[in-house]
Amino acid sequence: MRSAPELLPLWDVLDDGVVVTTGGQLLRLFRLTGLDSEHLAGSVLESAATQLYAGTQDDFPDGLYAQFVVEGHDRYDDVFAAFEEVPPPLDPVLRLQRERRLAFLKTNGLRRFEVILAVGASRGWSKADFQKLDPKKLQRQRADLGRLSGSVVNVLNRAGVRAKVMSRNRVRATYFRALNPGRAYSWEAVLTVVEPQGDCRWLTTRERLFEVDVVGTPSHVQLGGSYQKVLVLRSLPEHTEFTLQETLLHTPGPFRASVVIEIPNQTRASASVEQSRRFANAATGRDKYLEHAGRAGRLREANHLAVVLEESGQKLVKVGMQLVVWGVSPKAVDKRAEVVSNHHKRSGLTFVPETGRHDWELPKTLPGMGVTFDRFKLVTSNNAVDLMPVFSGRHGDRDPVLLLKTARGELFSFNPVERGRDNWNATVFGAS
Repeated sequence: MRSAPELLPLWDVLDDGVVVTTGGQLLRLFRLTGLDSEHLAGSVLESAATQLYAGTQDDFPDGLYAQFVVEGHDRYDDVFAAFEEVPPPLDPVLRLQRERRLAFLKTNGLRRFEVILAVGASRGWSKADFQKLDPKKLQRQRADLGRLSGSVVNVLNRAGVRAKVMSRNRVRATYFRALNPGRAYSWEAVLTVVEPQGDCRWLTTRERLFEVDVVGTPSHVQLGGSYQKVLVLRSLPEHTEFTLQETLLHTPGPFRASVVIEIPNQTRASASVEQSRRFANAATGRDKYLEHAGRAGRLREANHLAVVLEESGQKLVKVGMQLVVWGVSPKAVDKRAEVVSNHHKRSGLTFVPETGRHDWELPKTLPGMGVTFDRFKLVTSNNAVDLMPVFSGRHGDRDPVLLLKTARGELFSFNPVERGRDNWNATVFGAS
């Protein structure tokens, strides 16, 4: 039986947002500032979709691995700290009002969404490469990673999605908080330097990331006092659209979503699709007196896919998605899973709980750790774009003079005299 750290495919975290997996892949992690789907004009969203459709089809090479991770949580410590640094009003009534407003917001169920992107090659080092690491080869691979991640970031930039490389400390903190719910992150505390004695050895990076007990069961995985359940995407809607994943920002309660995308070898993928089409055609014609609904449906799908690929020139893309929800007890997490599944079912996305392998699947939902994911669906590149969670909310002005709560539960900072606006003389508030 493998231990919890052994199930996390992390080898090390380097500088410049680069992580190395146990499979030898080099990946670069970015924080994304996505599209504000609630306030942008339809023409802007349409232009963004066009850029992403074209970029995925033309600029994403075979062998590309990309993982989008979206986390919904309630951590606003940095914003509250910035708000408290703003000089308080001199008027005692206004000062009291401000203090009560801050206390109200801290206990009012706020939501916050973060999107992280991991980019790299789907294939990594061999066992021989691991046994004898060549600095020159590693340097070449980092240069290749720079070009590959740069091409992806350029496509996102053209669509209006901004990407910022994560620091080494930010990457470690992201992993630590996910694996140790409720614990404060401090890498210095984790890395207490003690010289190994006798048969002792240095702890690996992934071993240092686990501080709570991990217990796997057939229905969930327990991380300390948090019971977590992994849901996997079973089926897609018949037709997808660009704003499909905006529904993630309305997911009830805290969650983590992972969307893994791989660009396979197009020649082999096309041959596989054609072979599947021939098999479906042969199976459908097996009994000329009785049409089997399942066989006929598979044949229609295969023929439609062949026509779409021929007419549009799109690529074939492997895509998969997982959701993680948690609660304070097995009963609570089961209820959360039911609520979240029903929420996404309204958008045509069907999720089902993993069966008996939650402790194996949960680490794959962390940024860059989906390299061992194996629940793929083969779709067109446009369908893959529709599954990319490239949306986020608008968090307001730089100086949080006034804090408000949006309809999605996010914190919005407002400064009446923000330099970016030209309407200092009036502000209009209204019910949403």
